[in-house]
Amino acid sequence: MMLRSPAFTAPLGLTLLLAAQASGAGLDPVPADTAPVAVFREERPEWDVVLGAGISHQPEYEGSDEMDSSPFPFISLTYGRFGIGPEAFSFAIFDTDRLDLGVSLGYGGGRDPDDIDSGYLDGFAEIDASAIFGARLGYSFGPAEAYVELEHYLGGSDGTSATVGVEYEQDLTARLSLNANLSATFSDDKYMESYFGVTAADALLTGYEPYKAGSGLRRVDLSIGAQYALTERWFVMGEIGVGQLSDDAKDSPIVRDDVQSKATMLVGFRF
Repeated sequence: MMLRSPAFTAPLGLTLLLAAQASGAGLDPVPADTAPVAVFREERPEWDVVLGAGISHQPEYEGSDEMDSSPFPFISLTYGRFGIGPEAFSFAIFDTDRLDLGVSLGYGGGRDPDDIDSGYLDGFAEIDASAIFGARLGYSFGPAEAYVELEHYLGGSDGTSATVGVEYEQDLTARLSLNANLSATFSDDKYMESYFGVTAADALLTGYEPYKAGSGLRRVDLSIGAQYALTERWFVMGEIGVGQLSDDAKDSPIVRDDVQSKATMLVGFRF
């Protein structure tokens, strides 16, 4: 189970991921980190409807040393190849026992300095919300899966990020499954400059030194999680993780802590 949170403003990746996993809650957990690909099997084209609520604890923004706890609701609808989550539509081009490929169109909340209580980004320009086009390719081998994910922001930073990773999931019992995820995320110069750069205008208003952030490795993340089926329909999920900012992201003057921790828990119900 992996959290992707490029702007730490809206739980897009989180809610899509948890909803996708929750659609397999009960006694047959769906492999973790299927977002943004809708879960699809030819033999199971029925509707899945999942409702839930949870709480996340993560940095105020990517690079902050101040944490923020936020409750969130989610709803997920899937049917065959199609999925509708809280902030995205998804389509599974194909999904076999070994290989899966899917695309999605979602929403990113951008970054609003007024929403950051610590005041570290006071004076910075707001990064507008944007549509996010996503694509994911995964290859499974035994209980593990290697994957590549792409996100392109249509608006906001107008940037692109790519994540490569491997995830391992193990069903310990019919009700309990554990998973671990290791990933590396690369971002282009548009994304990096938007979220980690300091322009001359920003410097005049904030007191930070001007800083130009170039493309490259943005962060490496490790997380572990668990899903437990309380009943056939009720389930609980949790995750803890840590990320290490790298290269120009780590060196940015707005970064107060290059080690980024996170924790999430939620309860859901599958209809």
